[in-house]
Amino acid sequence: MLCKKCADEIPELNFPEEQLLEIRGLAGYGLKVFLVSKLLELGVNQRDAKLIAAHLNPKAGECSSCDFDELEGENTTCPECGAFNYNLSEGPFNQEFCDCLEYSLDFDDLGIEEVKGFWCDGVSAFPPDMKSLSKAAIQQNQQIITEARVGKGGQDRYRMIIQLGPKALDYYKRDLDLAACIPDSDHRYWISIDPEQHEVWVKLD
Repeated sequence: MLCKKCADEIPELNFPEEQLLEIRGLAGYGLKVFLVSKLLELGVNQRDAKLIAAHLNPKAGECSSCDFDELEGENTTCPECGAFNYNLSEGPFNQEFCDCLEYSLDFDDLGIEEVKGFWCDGVSAFPPDMKSLSKAAIQQNQQIITEARVGKGGQDRYRMIIQLGPKALDYYKRDLDLAACIPDSDHRYWISIDPEQHEVWVKLD
C-alpha cells in the first residue's frame, strides 16, 4: 500500500481483533508515543511502527493529514491531500452511538432528589479496556464499561456500565446500529445512578 503524499510503502495491519482494538484506542486518544510502543511490543519494527502511527487516523472518516472528513472504507487514500489512511472501522460501539446515548439520558425523570439537575456531557467511545469491545468479550460479558461526564455541571467523571439486552447483543454481533437499541420507555426502567460511587448503569434493549 503506497501513500501518495509521503511516497512511503505502508505496512498492512495483520493483527487479531483484540490487538486492533487496542491500537485503535491508542490512536483515538492521540497517544502516538504509546501507540508506537505497543506496536514494537507486538513485534513491529521501528520504521513500520512509526509509519503505522502516522497513517492511523484517530477518527474514522477524518484524514490524518488534512481537514477532509468524508473518507470511506478501510485502507483508503484521501482525495484532497493524497495521504493514505487506515481508516479502521469503529464497529457498533462508536462515537455516533455514544452521542445518541448521551442525548437520551434524563436523570430528572428518575425521581431521585439528589440527582435533580444532573446531565451528561459525553460518553467515551474508548473504554479503558478496548479489548472488552471484541465480539467474543461482548457475548461473554454482555456489557461495556466506559466513562461518562455526569453531574450538575456535566463534568464529573462517572464509570458507566452499559448492559446489552438480547436485541443489542444481536445488533453488536451483526455490526448494526446500537442506537436502535436505546429504550424509549420510562427512564427509571433502564437508567440507574449512584452519585456517591460515581457510577451509572444503562440497560439497552
